[in-house]
Amino acid sequence: MLPGSFFALEGAGPLCDWLPALAAALDGAWQWLKPGARPLYHAGAVFASNYVVTLFSVGVRLLTQAGLTPTQASAALLSLTQGAVRNLATVGLPAALTGPIRRGDAETVVRHLAALDATPPTCHPFIAPWPAKPSPWPNRSILTPRRWTP
Repeated sequence: MLPGSFFALEGAGPLCDWLPALAAALDGAWQWLKPGARPLYHAGAVFASNYVVTLFSVGVRLLTQAGLTPTQASAALLSLTQGAVRNLATVGLPAALTGPIRRGDAETVVRHLAALDATPPTCHPFIAPWPAKPSPWPNRSILTPRRWTP
């Protein structure tokens, strides 16, 4: 997995001399990070990798609530996810966006949010309106989308 990977470099002293050479030896791209920026870099990498898997899982849950089997939901969403990654690779941001967000179709997004409001929060823990009861995660509301009217 390492050959061809991107390497975020951070270090001091002798490390500064051999880290770029190591990245190049692995046929990797590399960039020095700002001092102390490794946690922010890592958070960005987690958003772009692990959170894709997490959001895929949420999508499977929602499609099963709509009547698909988990296998059917996974197959349907895998095709969409692969298309999104291809779009990112070919046209980049923000052109890779599709659907109602790309079209600016607020009415459709509002219908999506209303449908989510009617499903159990366990189906969409990152985007659901949070329950009124006290939460063990008081700052999780930062993940709730801003609601707007068309």
